Amino acid sequence: MEIQEVFIEDLKVFSLNAKLDLSKNNKDYQDIKCSILKYGFVSPLIISEDLFVIDGLSRLKILKELFYEKVYCIKLDIKGNDAELLRLSLNKLRGDWKLLSLKKILKKYEQEIRNFNSNFTGFRQDEIDLIMAIDKFPDLEILDNNNKRGKQLNLELFNIKGE
Repeated sequence: MEIQEVFIEDLKVFSLNAKLDLSKNNKDYQDIKCSILKYGFVSPLIISEDLFVIDGLSRLKILKELFYEKVYCIKLDIKGNDAELLRLSLNKLRGDWKLLSLKKILKKYEQEIRNFNSNFTGFRQDEIDLIMAIDKFPDLEILDNNNKRGKQLNLELFNIKGE
């Protein structure tokens, strides 16, 4: 692990993002932006060795809006599957999820999760089982990939909470 200054244009984002993007009008987005304007960029992004953003997409979006060219990043010695799974774990307790995208990601790594322990993703097995069975709940509201309100599931309704 090392801290590096990286050109923003060199950073990559995963093609499938299960977190809901913060819009420019969102209070959290505005709070992050206000903090950056007042204090500067003090919370480095976390990136993989192949420059994929593991943690900090909202901050990156704001930095682009503020015309930053370079950003400090914590560069980890991981890439590929490990980077994407760490991203799930780090983001588990923050924000809302696009459950259909989350289901696709969990499905993609289903064998790896079963071979080890689902806790390394930040999700317990009962949470994963519920997400994988989302299609069996036709009355739930789930947010689609465009963040449009459709169906949404609050995992707390099922007594499923982060550790």
